Amino acid sequence: MSVKHAFTSAKSDGPDASLVRATDWNADHVLDVAAPSGLTGATTPARFVGGTVAGAPSTGTFAVNDFVISQDGKIYICTVAGSPGTWVAVSGGADLVQVAVGAGNVRIPGLSGSPDRLPASPSAYDDEFDTLTGWTTLGTLDVLNVTDFPSHLHMKRAQAAWNVDGIYKAIPSMPFTVTCKMNDYFLKDNYEMHGLLLAEAGPGKLVHWGPWYVAGENMGYVIWNSRTSRNTYAYAAKSRLKTAYLRLVVTSSTSVAFQYSEDGLIWVTMYTGINPGFTIAYVGLAMSGNDNADTVEGVWDWIRFS
Repeated sequence: MSVKHAFTSAKSDGPDASLVRATDWNADHVLDVAAPSGLTGATTPARFVGGTVAGAPSTGTFAVNDFVISQDGKIYICTVAGSPGTWVAVSGGADLVQVAVGAGNVRIPGLSGSPDRLPASPSAYDDEFDTLTGWTTLGTLDVLNVTDFPSHLHMKRAQAAWNVDGIYKAIPSMPFTVTCKMNDYFLKDNYEMHGLLLAEAGPGKLVHWGPWYVAGENMGYVIWNSRTSRNTYAYAAKSRLKTAYLRLVVTSSTSVAFQYSEDGLIWVTMYTGINPGFTIAYVGLAMSGNDNADTVEGVWDWIRFS
């Protein structure tokens, strides 16, 4: 930055250039940086060192507490001195939610620890449901899309009788854990279920896990001989989960653990070491029908694998 004196000297320069001369008062004085020590309680020097088109500086040498403003709407602070140093975005980052145009941003405390945060290194199997690429439809669905509720899987089957309908894909390598989040589901009549699915090749036999209605709301699993023939089941009373986080821990085809969570952080294991009775080949998301052939419907936010 430069500073120029606000007045003009009426005297001309003298012969000795080593002395302050009239023109010195009006020359641009270049300052490398302004580094105030701060007020009481904030005494660490900080420097505004300019701006970038996008992102933090990639060249140059900077000190801790240097900060820049980028044209993509973010502010970056240098946290480790160096060339170019280590920079952290303090606005416009992953923990900001963009709301309506003109309404600014809202910071959600603790979002970085939320199970809903995108994985840092997602598996190729992880799906946020922007598309349905890679999935195969199981049964017949009246609604199957990711557009009714953006970035959510929406499935619906009207007049669903004894069957399982949904989507599936080949499993990753054993062992694996699969977790999903359901934002909403419709339970009305006996034996309606929504949640996670494991299936043998074909698919043939199935096991379905999630919220289940049996004279009231429960959590349970059902093993099916086929998508239209139920075999065995187990369940326990559980009041409706406002948001259903569901998990299957698949150690092998003969050992599966069934878990659920209220918030995606604390997990309850309901069943362990369950043998579905078939070689697991597929994993998916599904709904199963009921006694009275009423509509079944659910909305899934994401599915993740580890």
